[in-house]
This record gives sequence, C-alpha cells and structure tokens, in this order.
Amino acid sequence: MSESSLAGRNALVTGASRGIGRSIAMSLAENGAHVILVARNEELLSEVKSAIESQGGSAQVIVADLGLEESAEQIAQQIDVDSLHILVNNAGGNSFMSPVQSMRLSGWRKTLEPQSRLHCCVNPGSDPSFG
Repeated sequence: MSESSLAGRNALVTGASRGIGRSIAMSLAENGAHVILVARNEELLSEVKSAIESQGGSAQVIVADLGLEESAEQIAQQIDVDSLHILVNNAGGNSFMSPVQSMRLSGWRKTLEPQSRLHCCVNPGSDPSFG
C-alpha cells in the first residue's frame, strides 16, 4: 500500500464485513488509514482484515451488533487507537425492505438509532483531531 493523505489517520467502519462497508474499509486502508472494522460476523471481518494486511495495511476487528444498545459503549472501549479521524456509519439497522416514502417512524428509528448511539459513544466532537 502506498502512503497517501490518509496516512496516520484512524477510521472506524460499521458494517465492514461485506458489501459497501467492506469496499469503504478496503479503500480507506489502500489510502493509508488504519481501519477499525465493526460488524456482527467475526469470520467475515477476519477475512477483510487479512485482505487489508496482505496489501500492507493495518486493521482492528471489533465484533458487535449495533442493534443492541450496549454495543456502542463496548465498541468505544475496544478501540485500540488514541484518536478517531473518520467514522463511517454503514451498518444496516433494519431487517425489512421498504420504500423510503412508506417507512414508518419505527422503521426509521430502527435504522438510525444504532448509528447515533455509536457516534455519541466515540464522541468525536470532543477530540480535536477528529475530521
């Protein structure tokens, strides 16, 4: 992996085990960031970490289900870096498919609350190096 503008930066990506989250995590690592990979599936997360490391990058795996209220604090406690510069809230929070215009408020809450919990627990607003 070549050095880039993200060298020395730390990124946390939720939903990092597959799909868009995996692609974002790989891209961040390819551009020099240390990536904290968060998702429910440890085996898939380990595969992403191995792929990142095989290309010269660095990553940490945190297995967590953001649908559980206590998981955000557990994630914050497991982060192995002093500062977090990039937060990618990618984890899907709902188990249903619905057009946006027909989604009920309960569906929006189930989708968005896990992401806001994590944002509050990693508290990037108090870290002047965030951003």
